[in-house]
This record gives sequence, structure tokens and C-alpha cells, in this order.
Amino acid sequence: MKTVELAIVGGGPAGLCAAMEAARAGVEVLIIDENRRIGGQIYRQIPYRVTDGTKVGKDYQKAQELFQAVEALPNVSILSEATVWGIFDQHMLAIYHQGRSEEVTAQALLIAAGAHDRPVPFPGWTLPGVFSAGGALTLMKSQRILPGRKVLLAGTGPLQLVVATYLLEGGAEIVAVLEASSLHEWWRQVPKLWGEWELMWEGFQYIKRLRSARVDVLRAHTICRAEGEEKVTQAVATRVDEQWRPVPGTERRFAVDAVVCGFGLVPSIELTALCGCEHQYNPKLGGWIPRYNEEMETTVPGVFVAGETAGIAGAVVAMEEGKVAGIAAARRLGHLSDDEAQKRMQPSRQRLAELYKFRAGLDELYTPREGLLDLITPETIICRCEEVPAEMISQAINEGAMSLREVKGRTRAGMGHCQGRMCTSTVAGLIARQHGVTAEAAGLPSIRPPVKPIPLAALLMEE
Repeated sequence: MKTVELAIVGGGPAGLCAAMEAARAGVEVLIIDENRRIGGQIYRQIPYRVTDGTKVGKDYQKAQELFQAVEALPNVSILSEATVWGIFDQHMLAIYHQGRSEEVTAQALLIAAGAHDRPVPFPGWTLPGVFSAGGALTLMKSQRILPGRKVLLAGTGPLQLVVATYLLEGGAEIVAVLEASSLHEWWRQVPKLWGEWELMWEGFQYIKRLRSARVDVLRAHTICRAEGEEKVTQAVATRVDEQWRPVPGTERRFAVDAVVCGFGLVPSIELTALCGCEHQYNPKLGGWIPRYNEEMETTVPGVFVAGETAGIAGAVVAMEEGKVAGIAAARRLGHLSDDEAQKRMQPSRQRLAELYKFRAGLDELYTPREGLLDLITPETIICRCEEVPAEMISQAINEGAMSLREVKGRTRAGMGHCQGRMCTSTVAGLIARQHGVTAEAAGLPSIRPPVKPIPLAALLMEE
């Protein structure tokens, strides 16, 4: 069994910035990442050599600077293509790597595992050609493959603009972008967004790109169904009210060969749950998140979080949170005094205070609302892995199921390969609606190792 000072799960912006700060303080750091190359989703690396970084965007150039800074540190090791499938005794990591299971014990642990796409079921969402925003981005970034040639985007938030830009640069036709929030709501949040000029300018540049391509952005609209036989060929949009409920009589039809849906993200808390961290429910930050203090330390001593695992906020926030967590971990490990740690954290703390204000404005705009549940029909599949329709889940709730665990036991919803990632938020919403309670009352998802599928043979070959 290998022992390290600081293990970081996740090689995205938060994990890399944490590694850099901790290593500069003298900590021996091990970064564990599922991908072949570090970077996470936002800074996902292009699978071929780039000779002119200006041609692939500002994010690429920012990422390269970060990668070079981390890789230049002699006390940072990177374990790529490695999946942390379990955590035991709070600091022992079970890792699947190169066909076998390995164990690593960490004196301190940072979980920066990111997030996954928030599913929003509607009739036809399981048709081939209907993608999540994260899935479409991965396809375009890592494989340089378009999800389709004639694409409808539906959802909410800035990620839609990023996906749209990649689609346009790849030569796709975007038939429309459906944004559930209204322009009126956007103007109401301007005071909270005011002052973050660089971030606002970046957003305006995305919008300018859409306008120059003559792409229609339909605000206060969403998708209500996808149609087709063997794959999606038609998409139907509808106007929505302030709670994002479909407005009857406002449907519009689009001919498409792909639909990309981006309704925000859900924090990946599987590993923090296995650590025994306390969690709290905050719908504006994506749902269940671990409790942590101002130094990003959870309720389990020596276990830290940063980035989307700590609440959905984007790459800029993730980087600053990672810096704070890395410095705090270095102090806990005895590499920094309290005074020195506080001094090093101060710039990031000040920046985070500004960014959290900006995030609060975006949260008001883009947090998914109850009306999206109105898109679901009795026949709509909710749990894709087990093919459980809405009517079966509603029946279980009507018969008295009050929690995710009870619905799971009666219907198998959440028992598939994804372990509920694609259905628990919807099931919680249905429980809340039918029982007149909050989604929090449905409880924390039941999480057990392995948190991601691994071959049984890997366990038999465990070192």
C-alpha cells in the first residue's frame, strides 16, 4: 500500500491549483485523474499537437500555462487513467488503474471530482442524437467530432454559449438556442453581476459570435419533446413562464439531427459521502454539497473539497478554491505556520468574495425550476439504466415512498451503472411535488463502493 502526504482526486482547475500551492509549500502531492491527460472538462486537452495556441481559444492558452506550472514541480506526481472507486476509513483510496485495483493512503485528501450534467427528462430525451452539454463538449474537445450538423440547443446558463461556439467553429448549423430564463430576469440581476467586467465581456463575446452567425436565441423557451424513429429528427420547443412551466399554444417545431441539452450541473459527492462528510442541500449550488469551512475543509479533519464538488460555480471560482484548499492542506500537514497560511490565502479569499457575489446573480437566473417537471409524461423514462418510467415512480410515491431510498427499493430507479446520477435529482423533484415537501426531504442519495463501474477481475487482482 502506497502512502502520500496529499492525494488530490481530480485533475481539473481546482485540483491543479491546489496541487501547485501545496507543492510550493513543500508537500508531496499525488494527483489522481480518470482522463489520459489532466485538465478536467473546461481545460480538457486536445488529442493532437497544437502549433498555434491562438487558434484554439483563450481557454487553451490559460490551461497550458497551468499545466506547465504544475508539471514543473518535482514534488507533484500525476496518476492518469485512474478511477477512485472507493474510500475507506476516510483516508484510504481504492483506485482502479491499468487493469487492477490499488490502494493509496493519504495523510490529507482533497476531493475535486467535479460535477455531472443535470438530467431533465422530456418525451424523446432517450433518442439517439440527444446529448447532454457535457457529453457534446467532450465529443468535440477530445474527439473533434460534432454531435450533429443541424443542432438545437436547449437549457440554461453560460455553458450553452460555450457549446454553441464549439458547434459553430466545427461547421454545424445551430437552428436555435433555447434559454429558459427571460431577458427581464437577466436585467434584474445586473447589480450582482456589475463589476466582473472580464467575465461579462467573455459572455458578450459568446453572444456576439452567435449574432454574427445569425443564430436565434429564444429566451423564456425550452424543449418539450424530441421526435424520431431510430434517432432524433424533430425537436419541439415551447415558451415557458417564470417557473419554467410550458405555456400552452406556443410550440415551435425544428428539423434537427441532434439536440444538446444543458440545464446546469450536479456536484459529484460520491466520494465525500464515502468519507463520511456531512452534507447540506442547496439547490442554487446544484443540490447536495459537502459542508466545509472558509478553508475548504469538510467536517472530516484533513479532508478538503474544491471546485464543482463544493458547489457549481465555474472554473474561475474552482481555481481560487483550489488555492485555498491547497494552502490549508499544507498547513494541516505542518509545512506552513498559521500566519504564513493566512497570508497566502488572503488574495484568493478576497477574490472569492467578489466571485461569490457574481455567482449569486447567476444562481438566480439559472437554477432549474419546478416547472421543468411539467415536461414529463407518464411514459417518459426517468431512470435510463433500468428503463423506469415516470408512472412507475409516481405510483411508488403515491403508495407512500417518501425518500430516494424507498423509491429505489420499489422501482429499481437508481440501481443501474450510473448509480443514480441520471435520475436522482428528478426523482427527488417528483417526491417533493407529490408530497408537498422540499427536494431535500427526499434525502441524500444512497452511495456505496464501487462508485463507478470497474471489472470484477480488478478486485480479484487487488494489490
